[in-house]
Amino acid sequence: MLKLELFPSFLVLQRLVDGSLNQSQNLITALRRWVLINWFYTEENSNFSKYQNEGITFNAWSGHFFNQDVLNLQAPIQSGHPFGRLLEKNDEIFKSHHPHCSCYKTTVDWLNFYNVSVDDWLEDLQKHIHISAPTITKVIHDRLFAKVRKTLQADINFLIAKECFKQGISLLHKQNVIYLVDQLPDWIYQKVSTQTISEITFPELNATELTDLAQALDMLSFLDPKLAPIADKLSWEVYGVRRVFLHVDYILSDEMQVNADNWQEKLQENWRHQEVKPVLLNYGSVRCGDKQCLVYPVCIYYAQRTKYLFAYGLNPNGDVNWYIYRLERIRSLCFINWSDKLIPPQLLDKYLTNQLPEPKDVEREMRSAWGMEMNKPPRLMLLRFNHAYHQSYVQNTLRHDTFTWIKSPAKLAKVIDAWTNSASEAKFLYSIYNKHPNDAYYSVMYRDNDNNIIMRLLAWGANVEVLFPIDLRERIAQSIRDAYKFYEVEHQEKYSMLQANEEPLPIHAKECFMQGGIPQ
Repeated sequence: MLKLELFPSFLVLQRLVDGSLNQSQNLITALRRWVLINWFYTEENSNFSKYQNEGITFNAWSGHFFNQDVLNLQAPIQSGHPFGRLLEKNDEIFKSHHPHCSCYKTTVDWLNFYNVSVDDWLEDLQKHIHISAPTITKVIHDRLFAKVRKTLQADINFLIAKECFKQGISLLHKQNVIYLVDQLPDWIYQKVSTQTISEITFPELNATELTDLAQALDMLSFLDPKLAPIADKLSWEVYGVRRVFLHVDYILSDEMQVNADNWQEKLQENWRHQEVKPVLLNYGSVRCGDKQCLVYPVCIYYAQRTKYLFAYGLNPNGDVNWYIYRLERIRSLCFINWSDKLIPPQLLDKYLTNQLPEPKDVEREMRSAWGMEMNKPPRLMLLRFNHAYHQSYVQNTLRHDTFTWIKSPAKLAKVIDAWTNSASEAKFLYSIYNKHPNDAYYSVMYRDNDNNIIMRLLAWGANVEVLFPIDLRERIAQSIRDAYKFYEVEHQEKYSMLQANEEPLPIHAKECFMQGGIPQ
């Protein structure tokens, strides 16, 4: 039988998870999968031959695993660990039961059981990534197997995909069966290099250049989670005090960010293959609700405080077209083969004729019109910036390839005559120019009804006026009118009267307000 003494090195653990190991949840997941490999393949497993030849179902494995006093090697126990449907509930798992149950064992317990020094493990890990002290504390005290069935099943499925197990079907039990492999993959036995990451990857760079590179990678690590550990490692290896920072508005919570990063990792893994597969998404659309989409993934953009997947195929609107998907709103994804009958004919035709969209197509569309929603038609917009604001904040800035300053009245007249729909519209625009001849006028092609464009225009506030198209002008005006209702004179007068009264709010009124009531 195989004799396995698998050390949880950085290289092994990184293979056992899709995301970056400097995130505590990913490191915990990788360690749990490391334990599973050791548990199945160690010499102490007396059932090795049986699992190799006959296999074992998930239910049989969990019954054996949680009812065996793994760490003390005593006789099987009745641990009281939940099974079946009860294993799907966190409340049941964390109910008090036999203290020798495997779910009570922490990371430290498992490391000690497999004769791994915690200090040696952390030393190896921190040669490659920097992990904060609070993260280390959280990880080493985590009960690795106090998890619901879905999590444990996902671990098994992951290890099957990594060729650490094989999968079959039991006709007797009508369940999937786990089989052990004759030979574990080569990366399991990969030796850890004693060279630093800078010596291996950047031998031609000096310390100053490495410092600059580390800072640049760190600032951009939100774009690709795999950059973070490289940046951390370089920062530890080179001398220098960081003086340059990049602040990015990334609006996701830590949990949502981990999920988004994991989807990105899966998509990037797909893009590394010679033939990129289409993906089946369960997507939570704000406008359309939860929808199943089947698309060809093209690229990821960071814009407007979050990450978007640009993809072509069956979208939430029910048609086959471009669509941008916010990564954190993806509920699940799986890759399918091009032979699958679910693939829309229009998408399959592009595959068969070698005309699948590429990132350069996205770049071209983004350059052709201002906005991200490239499935929406481009239109011309005409803007007026007041003179002082234009000189201070707009002039000599690049907003978009089509963002053009119209410097002469003659050119402005040509734009108005070419794009207005009636003589009354043209007359209206000429009247505005006659009132403000010294202001700056700009034209730009934009995506119709792109919400990001609407928000940008509103953010400019009173410094800009949308002249054309008229329907967009009306939309912006209505948004401003709606906002003004919060600050209109009637409310201001009431506030002034309350201020003049100068009586403190009674304590009982404050308590009533805090409890959700209305003070009298």
